[in-house]
Amino acid sequence: MYHAIVKRIAKKNFERVNQRDFDSLLKDCVPDVHHRFGGNHALGGERHDRKALRRWLGRLARTGTDQHQSVVTGCQSSTRFPSRSVIQPNFPKS
Repeated sequence: MYHAIVKRIAKKNFERVNQRDFDSLLKDCVPDVHHRFGGNHALGGERHDRKALRRWLGRLARTGTDQHQSVVTGCQSSTRFPSRSVIQPNFPKS
């Protein structure tokens, strides 16, 4: 039951990202949110607070669209939420 609740919340938040509803997403984040996005590129790295996550979300919005697949593991005191993101660049057509 716990994992189903966490997965539902995560799905709602990924929909917020895709809809560019960043204010609602960030309002629900703890002040010291920890967000990591792998890779050695403009979106790669870690963020440790809402302000940094807001900047990253803005960068994501300028770069392309975001689609997610998610898995929830762990107990309530140590929940892990790995997700897989596919970024499709939104470059202008020439």
